[in-house]
Amino acid sequence: MTNPKFDLEALEPRRLLSVAINTALTDVEPWVQQTTVTAPSVGTVAIDGNTMVVVGDGDTAYVFTKSDSAWTETAKLTDSDGAGFGSVAISGNTIVAGASYANVGANYYEGAAYVFTEPATGWTDMTQTARLTPSDGQSRDFFGSSVSISGKTIVVGSLKEGASDQDPSPGAAYVFTEAGTAWTDMTQTAKLTASDGQSDDYFGGSVAISGNTVVASGGGKVYLFSEPDSGWTDMTQTAELTASDGSYCGSVAISGNTVVAGAAHQIYDMAIWPWPTPSPGTAYVFTEPATGWTDMTQTAKLTDSAGTADFGFAVAISGNTIVIGAQQNPEPVFLGPYPGSAYVFTEGDSGWTDMTQTADLTPADGNVFGFGWSVSVSGNTVVTGSYNLLVGMLGSTSTFNIFGLQGDQVPISSTPVTATPQSPNYAAANRPTSPFADGTLIASTAGLTPGSATVLATNPYTGDGLYLLATPADIVS
Repeated sequence: MTNPKFDLEALEPRRLLSVAINTALTDVEPWVQQTTVTAPSVGTVAIDGNTMVVVGDGDTAYVFTKSDSAWTETAKLTDSDGAGFGSVAISGNTIVAGASYANVGANYYEGAAYVFTEPATGWTDMTQTARLTPSDGQSRDFFGSSVSISGKTIVVGSLKEGASDQDPSPGAAYVFTEAGTAWTDMTQTAKLTASDGQSDDYFGGSVAISGNTVVASGGGKVYLFSEPDSGWTDMTQTAELTASDGSYCGSVAISGNTVVAGAAHQIYDMAIWPWPTPSPGTAYVFTEPATGWTDMTQTAKLTDSAGTADFGFAVAISGNTIVIGAQQNPEPVFLGPYPGSAYVFTEGDSGWTDMTQTADLTPADGNVFGFGWSVSVSGNTVVTGSYNLLVGMLGSTSTFNIFGLQGDQVPISSTPVTATPQSPNYAAANRPTSPFADGTLIASTAGLTPGSATVLATNPYTGDGLYLLATPADIVS
């Protein structure tokens, strides 16, 4: 196989996609802008597979789905409280949107999160399936300031949890686990806090979850929580992840055993003019050690070649691809313009190492206000959100630029393993304890011609025995 190319849309599960594709490619193809969509939105976006959701003006989130090569608006999601969304996340057929300014009973700005589950007939205009609130909520907790979801587990940040005008709080994150077969109105399963939290740490300002691992930013650090064997419960961190140079990490993302944290260094203090020249922003990659997560400094440091101060404002990761947003690059002048940038980093064969970007992402029209305000990646599809201060005024909209790898056209197959390998060194297996090695020739698999399938990559995250299987007809040189 020489430089095989595969179609993103033909692969399931999505979580395995980026690992298998990038393992199979032996050269780096250029990232190209495929299309744009616009919405009356503040620029926050999340994507999973062929579904994208953006936070809109007021209490609306817009769902876009991809069919063939076209993205179209499919549904508008609203909350019954009219709270107004600010954060959003998606996993499979479930979307969660945070509304940190929602009033709950007599508590103003306590915040809430709203869950939307895709109907059997597909996404359509709807109000929430369930509302999530903290059992100990108070006014000005700003619960919902950040949200993340992985399967049946949601984590919600509450960056001012427990605060009052006289007693600032470090903040908290709350874990919610779907009960039974459907999401219902509920309070948290568990509350996560930092053991060394300080007032105004803004813990929970950014949260992320992948499988049974949660990360949250607070006080410039990244706090990591591993789910206990008995399930989620109130707890402090399993490990603290910090930058070796003391940089203040404010944005976080996680995929499998890899965490990325952004440390933007821009200064926007209107009391200081002219603004001092800031140092370049950075991002830090942390990879789980073989012995498990523990307090550590970064595995690798990511920078952009231009030394942009706002680099790290937004971060996202899928498999071995990291995307970093810098929503004000070139450096701003007073009152703008702020076109912004986004950067792609691809893990090397030897793992993550200190590096500059693999690719720059730039909008085709060359000037999108606040480009890189938010970023999201799913497999080989990246979407960037652009911040628009004028949303809700004069009919203004935000632009979302969608990028993909040039040449992703040819499908391969994916199937749960129920297979007999050709080699006698491997036994027939279903969800094996020790998965087949990459490159194993499979003698028979469900839905594939006997003797034609080759294991491209095993699932490194869940160990559930899922593989990507390629046949000769699926591969082009």
